Amino acid sequence: FPDSAEENQFSKSYIGDVQFKYEWRNEAFTEEELSLRMIYLVITTIAIFIFFLKIRTIPLGDWSIEQISVAALLASLIALNNPFYPLEFVVPGLFFPLFDCFCQVIHQSILLLYWVFIFDYIRKGSKTIVIDKKFDGIKIALILTYATLCFILFSWFRALDYRDPIFGETQSVLGLVLLFFLDAITFGAIAIWVMLLMVLGAPTVSKQPYLKARYLMALVTAVIVI
Repeated sequence: FPDSAEENQFSKSYIGDVQFKYEWRNEAFTEEELSLRMIYLVITTIAIFIFFLKIRTIPLGDWSIEQISVAALLASLIALNNPFYPLEFVVPGLFFPLFDCFCQVIHQSILLLYWVFIFDYIRKGSKTIVIDKKFDGIKIALILTYATLCFILFSWFRALDYRDPIFGETQSVLGLVLLFFLDAITFGAIAIWVMLLMVLGAPTVSKQPYLKARYLMALVTAVIVI
């Protein structure tokens, strides 16, 4: 330390720019979130093991739409409970936060695709998987559009939060707000489509009782989430 005011002034010429990094986290909430993710990840892993153990004798080409749906939903639960999430607190940088955003979007996309396809098959009264390139392509394109908007929105927000945690006071958020409303409109359109397919599928289920279990399985989750 300098001994006098003159030495202090002289020492200032050796100090360049100083950049401080400040992070604040709620310890109790973070521990609870990590614990819940780990518990759900273990439960999902056990469910996947049991599912594939039971279905191992059935060729992939003979899987029903329910079996394909369960396999896809179980895989999406692995993404939802991202096993690499704890590294976000250990490794600095944006890679793991953005990877977590990608995993969340994958889960949402698979769930929406499941609802759109299962309710459409129920509406048609299909017993087997029948691919319609035109209309199935529209479904996939709409969900991919929503997924892309979601990933951009989540990534943008995480990048802004990483650069400046004081969100909304030192940043211009007009673009983020516009993207949020565009994303919300797209999700609203998908939600309306799913609910319309629910209503249109009800008469088919009443005429073909074997579809009731398939319909109720999809209906309960859709009503709870949407």
